[in-house]
Amino acid sequence: MENLDDLEYRLRNLLREWGSDVARMAFEHATATLHIAERNRIEARIFGDVPVSSAAGAGSLAAPSVLSGNGHGQHSQLISNDDIYQQYEAGVKHLLHLIDREHQHYYDLLIYQQRLHENLSRARRYGHDPTLRAERAEILAYLNEMAIAIAGYSFQEVHQRLATSDTSNHGVSLQLVQGFFGTGGIPNGKALIDSYLEVLIERYGAVRFGRLLAASASEPRGTERAGPGAAAGVCLTHHWQRYTG
Repeated sequence: MENLDDLEYRLRNLLREWGSDVARMAFEHATATLHIAERNRIEARIFGDVPVSSAAGAGSLAAPSVLSGNGHGQHSQLISNDDIYQQYEAGVKHLLHLIDREHQHYYDLLIYQQRLHENLSRARRYGHDPTLRAERAEILAYLNEMAIAIAGYSFQEVHQRLATSDTSNHGVSLQLVQGFFGTGGIPNGKALIDSYLEVLIERYGAVRFGRLLAASASEPRGTERAGPGAAAGVCLTHHWQRYTG
């Protein structure tokens, strides 16, 4: 764990530049081993009454924590609670896509999708507590039954298969993006964005990411696109315009 003053400084910068969603995700990862009283103190000092969805800069992204990097080649932890939450949400959507509205479980799934969304929203906003965990365990147990009935395998396997399909082509090295941002006189561009780019390659797959990379330089900051590539496109566009003036 880094010095707490440095941690607060980094969190404030994330909050100002990326908005509270990203800053809170970083907070959850960076303070996971602290005593609850210390975590609460830091959270109150950093966030106060900031709404969970307030966004700055490029907007609200499902971005990784960058608190552990030192700017000299170290990369951040790739897995966060929010990654897992997004897998849960994607798994429910996938089950709904497998059936139509006439299916006997369709509207039950909609209800549990809403319950899951509310549970995860509270966890993202306030952190974990036994009540939220117990409620989520009940929801996931039901979704597991539905997944077996609808897809023939467990809910965990549903969302893990979805995650694997998004990252199955991540073998291409970082040279793909390092060359792109390492030219054109961008001051410290590579060191500043390597952590983001590595995570985006891992998350979206290098082939899909390469197409986003090629398209992003010509798109205005804040461009919205449907699908899982949206965060990658916004993140890339933000950095490209920021460090090229």
